[in-house]
Amino acid sequence: MFFDVIVKPQTWRNIAYLLFAFPLGIFYFVFLVTGLSLGLGLFITLLGIPVLVGVLASAYGLGEFERVTTNLMLDQDTQPSHRLAVSGGLWEKVKALVGSSETWKRVSYLFVEFPFGIIGFILVTTTAAVFAMVATPLFYTTSWW
Repeated sequence: MFFDVIVKPQTWRNIAYLLFAFPLGIFYFVFLVTGLSLGLGLFITLLGIPVLVGVLASAYGLGEFERVTTNLMLDQDTQPSHRLAVSGGLWEKVKALVGSSETWKRVSYLFVEFPFGIIGFILVTTTAAVFAMVATPLFYTTSWW
């Protein structure tokens, strides 16, 4: 039946994910733009290098958080990607982080989460508003005037 989708728990988890993606997308966008611009601005003084490395390391961790969130809320089975090489000293770890395509994929994903979060939020709220307007005559049979 068509209305069975309303009572399925997965439907409400999907809607919650779309609503959750909006504030997370804003956070990711502000964090990345602020961190990357600060790091690039301070690059000339060499203080920007640790800022950029910190932003990339944080983006790597936030990408893993997004994978886990997607698996839990959308009932997916996205496998974790390869881990960065942790052997060697600090310089080797930084080279592995900056040189990994996985890091840059996660940074790109976090940037793209912002417009998709906006689109999802608009679609969910618009659909809810339209549903409320269509359903209003069904619930208010008599006027309170």
